Amino acid sequence: MIITVVGPIDFWWHENWESPKHLAYMDWRNHISKALVEAGHLVYHPHNAFKGAWDERAQIVNDVAIVHSDLLINLRPEGVPAYGTEAEVKMAEEYGIPVLAAPPGNYLNIENLIKPLDDPYDDVQRKSYTKC
Repeated sequence: MIITVVGPIDFWWHENWESPKHLAYMDWRNHISKALVEAGHLVYHPHNAFKGAWDERAQIVNDVAIVHSDLLINLRPEGVPAYGTEAEVKMAEEYGIPVLAAPPGNYLNIENLIKPLDDPYDDVQRKSYTKC
């Protein structure tokens, strides 16, 4: 499954940078991302797509990733403004991409996604090794 993981970016800059809430959010985002990858999903992160000063023209890359995803996971913590995230969620909904909320500490909507998936190549690999 291709999963785009979105959440606030702009909010964390300036006075919120490295605040306890920001550090907790980054830990959650990293934890969820790692769990999704370990479960066999391909994960895309808009916050990691580019490095350097943001240019709104680059949003097209995130938009393409969203509309080609099987699922969008929104990590926005309660009470944190995230206008870009809201626009990305709206786009996903317009394209019929399911959206799940997973704010920090809440596995409720995604717990079935972070269990390891069956490996479709496992049987093929086992058979190829037994021929050697």
